[in-house]
Amino acid sequence: MLLTMMGRTMLILAVLALMIANAVAAEKIVINHRNWDPSGFDVKILDRIRTLKIIHLERSIGANIASGLRRLRDGYPTRYQLNMTHAPIDPNSMNLPGFGYNFISKVQGYEKPRPVDAFKDTYYFCQKIRSADDYGVDWGNILNIAEFNVGWTGIKRHTNVDSFFVYYTTKIESLITEYPKCKFIFYTCCIKTKKDCDAENSKMDQIARHEFNKKLRAYIDRNGGYLFDIADLQAHDKNGILQIFEYNGADYPVLWHVPENEKRDGWGDSTSHLNAKGQERMALAKWRLWASIVQQDLSVEH
Repeated sequence: MLLTMMGRTMLILAVLALMIANAVAAEKIVINHRNWDPSGFDVKILDRIRTLKIIHLERSIGANIASGLRRLRDGYPTRYQLNMTHAPIDPNSMNLPGFGYNFISKVQGYEKPRPVDAFKDTYYFCQKIRSADDYGVDWGNILNIAEFNVGWTGIKRHTNVDSFFVYYTTKIESLITEYPKCKFIFYTCCIKTKKDCDAENSKMDQIARHEFNKKLRAYIDRNGGYLFDIADLQAHDKNGILQIFEYNGADYPVLWHVPENEKRDGWGDSTSHLNAKGQERMALAKWRLWASIVQQDLSVEH
């Protein structure tokens, strides 16, 4: 009888452990070069996305992605239609479903000084979500999805990558705790082209970004969460081949760039921003992220 009771207890514990493991795994969504395409999702999923309130506090690459979203909306109005609102974002816009995007140094009530760095960007991102700004909006309780990309201007060779990684993840974790109904999206740091890594200092900048990205990927593997791995998307060409530069015997990823035809091939241009193809690829990956989140939520509901 005792063995039977112990056996039942062990079975219950095993089932509970499996349920917990599955729950944690279900909360992990990573978008990268292997799963960027949203074309397989039913339009009903995309229609659900159009009912959400999403904010992206962006820098230069973020603005590129917004351009890609507009291009998709205009080119495929039935499938990728999306209400988009630029800064200044106010209650009249974000009380409606759609995608609000705002250049972070122009966030109402939160002007910040130059030079820009990742610490300041993350601080102002969190302040924007937490605080009622001049419009009196409680962003954290209004939004369904909040995301902020880490631009390559934010992490350079002099950045203490360990300190920033802890700062970034801790800040986002605190928002997740405060606003459990909102999905907060982690981003890897954007990367530059091989040409932009010719100089020694530029190489060291890129290596610092890569180190941050490795830490963040490992963090998501351990803890779950939503990760838009833009660096991985940028670094793989249309055939999935990783683009690299070599430094001291090690390989580091770079933004795919085709100098002789940068307007029609590759994802980036000579300034390490996204060209038209890159903008559209990242925008499609963004739709894939949102669709994956909606599909996950629907599976929980049912």
